[in-house]
Amino acid sequence: MITKDSTTSGSKLLQAAPVFLTVGEEYRLASPLEDNQLPDRPTVQEVARWLRKSPNTIYLWCRQGLIPHKVVGRSKIFDKAALIEWAKPKEAA
Repeated sequence: MITKDSTTSGSKLLQAAPVFLTVGEEYRLASPLEDNQLPDRPTVQEVARWLRKSPNTIYLWCRQGLIPHKVVGRSKIFDKAALIEWAKPKEAA
């Protein structure tokens, strides 16, 4: 990347700064999971990778009751079979 150096009148080549991710953004860099790679009891992060959504979206869907899960203490418990059934396209009535 070539940028204008404020201390001199010329241009100089600068290296791009490393990207630091905030909580919840690491899902963008992780490769998505396929159905056969999803564990029987996936975590929120694994469900997010599988659905190609952020973990915050999964937590929101849990609060809204939009995604099948159970709550044990403060943990969200997902079932692979229930998730796959939920994700299937619905028949138009």
